[in-house]
Formats: sequence, structure tokens, C-alpha cells
Amino acid sequence: MPVKKRSVNRRENDNTANVGTGILDLVSKYGTFLGIGLIAYLQTMFPSKESFMELEKKINNIDKQLIEITVIHKTVDKNITKIEALSERLRLLELEVAKKRDTQ
Repeated sequence: MPVKKRSVNRRENDNTANVGTGILDLVSKYGTFLGIGLIAYLQTMFPSKESFMELEKKINNIDKQLIEITVIHKTVDKNITKIEALSERLRLLELEVAKKRDTQ
């Protein structure tokens, strides 16, 4: 019996099947190590729960300080307007006293 020659298309299909099988072998062998490595790397990039708790405490303290500063600023603004009103009244009183001195 004569030997049948395989077609070129058949050989290309076999090669792509071998490449796909090789990739699957690599993934099955080293995929878990790569996955664990990726998870470890990502954990180093992000802070832990304790770090988040510390940051939350710091942010709450900063928020309290900002509220205190806002309240103090409003009080200072009110006092400035009161002082300006008193200064204006004092200036008017000084003018009245000067007028009385001139008339006497």
C-alpha cells in the first residue's frame, strides 16, 4: 500500500494544537504560583485594615479641627463687625465732644 501524504493544512492544525496544549500545560503548572504572586504584590500596594483605621481616626480629628476653626472664624467675624460698630460710635462721640468744646 502506498503511504498517503498528509496535507499541509493538517500539519498546521497539529502545530497549533500543540502550541495550545503547551500553553495549557504551563498555566496548569505555574498558574497557581503566578496567582499567589499577583495577590501578594497587590497586597503590598494597598494598606492593611489597621492602616485604614488609623487614617480614618486622623481624618476624623482633622474634620473636628476644621469645624472648630470654622466656629472660631465665625466668632471672630462677628467680633470684628462689633468692634467696627463701636469704633464708628466712638468716632461720632469724639466729634460731638469736639463740637461742644468749640462752642464753649
